[in-house]
Amino acid sequence: MRVYLDTNVLVAGSVALHPHHSPAVEIFKRIRAGKIDGVVSTHVLAEMFAVLTRTPFVPRVHPTEAQRLIQAHVTGPCEIVTLTSRHYQEAVAEAAMNGWIGGKVYDLLHVKAAMHAKCERLYTFNVQEFRLIAGSFSKAITAP
Repeated sequence: MRVYLDTNVLVAGSVALHPHHSPAVEIFKRIRAGKIDGVVSTHVLAEMFAVLTRTPFVPRVHPTEAQRLIQAHVTGPCEIVTLTSRHYQEAVAEAAMNGWIGGKVYDLLHVKAAMHAKCERLYTFNVQEFRLIAGSFSKAITAP
């Protein structure tokens, strides 16, 4: 089964003190064991770095540690898919048409990446927010 991982699942699995660490780590284990295929978008690389280095974790995550975590949990075990400029244009147009503001466009890009990669599931800890924007893909969205 191909599963798309939202940034919040990757961050939770990378930071031991994160409140959702345990369920996220279970997904990591299943990917490493070959039981499921993990998929992310190129956008996740930058988004994960930004979240890891700006969130006030104690201790703080240093930029070099953030890079190491991304390599360990994303670039190593997961397939990385690239969205085209057309995907971005469609996401912005859809957000505008629906009157969505702010970060919803980023969530929509994750949904588009999961659909583009033909994933059967999208794991996130923002299930309700994602389902509101995912249309026919909403049933594939769940928490780990």
